[in-house]
Amino acid sequence: MISDYDALLKVIDARMLETPPRQIPHLLRNLPLAVWGELLLNIPPEYSRLKARFPSMPPDIVQDMIYAYSVFTHLSEKTVRAAFDTLRGYIVRDGVLLITIRPKEYWRMNPEAGVDAGAMMAMHEQSGFAFAPHHRIAIDGDITYGDTSISIDYIRAYFPRWQIVSKHHDHVDPMQILLFLRPA
Repeated sequence: MISDYDALLKVIDARMLETPPRQIPHLLRNLPLAVWGELLLNIPPEYSRLKARFPSMPPDIVQDMIYAYSVFTHLSEKTVRAAFDTLRGYIVRDGVLLITIRPKEYWRMNPEAGVDAGAMMAMHEQSGFAFAPHHRIAIDGDITYGDTSISIDYIRAYFPRWQIVSKHHDHVDPMQILLFLRPA
């Protein structure tokens, strides 16, 4: 069971920095997940129970670790809820979900978002969630992609099947908060 989250972050950072950015999608797409955990994250093979290739996962395959950096920072509320519910079915009981979220201050620090920062911060403060959709086609009435901030209290309130076990501020991007979650 993974319990040293600081050490795991250092390994992830080191491996990602060693891989040229243009090669990461190719690397992830072509490595079997059982090898991905061992090589990219330097997690011992006994943590890697997968034999499938990314991204095609049969429904009966579960993972020890799911890493979603800068994913939840771009999803609509409906999509975030669907993602949390879906990912819960793909992780072992003692697995780790590592995600990033943005704090409400993101809106003030990112004028490029083209939104009223005060209104977005107020929305975040009121509900724990703020989303500014990008100009995309709606899927089932929902524009799924944009800029998002989510509070830790929102995650605790809306996702009781997950437990936050550790929180870190990203040293590369201060507007990304790394959360380690485990199935509750």
